[in-house]
Amino acid sequence: MRRWIKGSRRMLLAALVALGLLSYAVLLRDVPGPPPSEENGRADAIVVLGGMAPERVEMTAQLYAQGVAPVVVVSGDHGEMVAALTGRLPAAAIRHENAATSTYENARFTEPILRQMGAREVVIVTSWYHARRALCIFQHCMPDIHFSVAYLPKPAVLSERDRQMARRERLAIWHTTLMHGIWCL
Repeated sequence: MRRWIKGSRRMLLAALVALGLLSYAVLLRDVPGPPPSEENGRADAIVVLGGMAPERVEMTAQLYAQGVAPVVVVSGDHGEMVAALTGRLPAAAIRHENAATSTYENARFTEPILRQMGAREVVIVTSWYHARRALCIFQHCMPDIHFSVAYLPKPAVLSERDRQMARRERLAIWHTTLMHGIWCL
């Protein structure tokens, strides 16, 4: 009996290590697909995920200026990103959802806004390390809407902040899998 327990622990440990390496490998891959402006011309909305990142504001403003979508939905932000975008976009083009505190809530709380608009094509703006999980969660929550992700490419040399955020994202992938049953690998 003791041998069986010892062997089972080793197998479990090996499986956990393998899954950890797999999740790390997933983060090293880029998320496929250009934004709809390059694919089929136009989306119905741009959803920018909160977490005041200047690069997200810049990319959102650029996509809007390119005519990718007529509406920008800011999700999970408590005003800073909206204020930054207000100076660059018409106020009538901005919708705001400020209750979300996670990517799953970003998807759930923007769903009524997107449904009310009748959105069929949506671009998600987020960070490179968050793109895969964000796309996976939004597709899971709203399978009838086509989502694509716009993000700045992964830098050739990662800053300490980028490395830290990528580590957090690996944990968040497992949290998403365990808590919501959404497999994002």
